[in-house]
Amino acid sequence: MGRPGPAVGTGHRPAPSGARTGPGRRTIRLRLAEADPWSVMVTSSLVLGGLGVLAVVTACVAWIMLEALAPDVLPALTTVLGVAVGVVSLEVVLGTCLATLAAFLYNLSAQYSGGVEIAVTDGLIGPTPAASQALLFLARTRARVRRQLRNRLRFRGTGALRHPLDGPDVRTRTVADRPAGARPEADGAGRSDGGAAGQPRP
Repeated sequence: MGRPGPAVGTGHRPAPSGARTGPGRRTIRLRLAEADPWSVMVTSSLVLGGLGVLAVVTACVAWIMLEALAPDVLPALTTVLGVAVGVVSLEVVLGTCLATLAAFLYNLSAQYSGGVEIAVTDGLIGPTPAASQALLFLARTRARVRRQLRNRLRFRGTGALRHPLDGPDVRTRTVADRPAGARPEADGAGRSDGGAAGQPRP
C-alpha cells in the first residue's frame, strides 16, 4: 500500500506556526522591514499641512481677541497672517524633508537590524491584566474620595466642625462661664418664677 497523498481541492490550509487555532486571542508578530519613502513624504506633508492651517486659524482668532481687549496695540492682521503663513510653510517643507530622510535612514538601518518588530492580535476578549489592575485602582480611589467627601460634608452640616475664629456657642456654655449671681434657668413647660417646676405659686 502506498502512502496517501495530500488532499487536493479541499480548501483546508495548515495553521501558521506560532498561532493558536482554538477560540481566544491569537498574537501575530510582524516585522516592519522597509518603509516607502514616497508614502511617508505624502503622509507627512498632508499631516503637517493640516496642522499648519490650524495654526494659522489659531493665530487669526488670537489676534481678533487681543485686538478687542487692547485696540491699536498689535500689528495689522495682514502682517500677522503673512508671518504665520511663512512660518507654517517653512514648517511643512522642513518637516516633509525630515520625514522622508528618516524613511531612507530606516531602510538603511533595517538591512542590518531587521526592522522594528510589532505584535498584533486578531481578537480582543477583554482588557489586559495591567489595564484591569489600573481600572480597579481607579475605582477604589474614586470610592475612597467620595466617602471622605461625604463624611466631611456630613460633619460640617451637623456643626461638628467649627472654625477656630468663631465665637463660643451659647448652647455649649457651662456653669463656670455664666456671670456671677445668675441663676440657672430650668427648661420645660411647667417652669415658674418662684420655685421648681410643677409647684403652685403662693
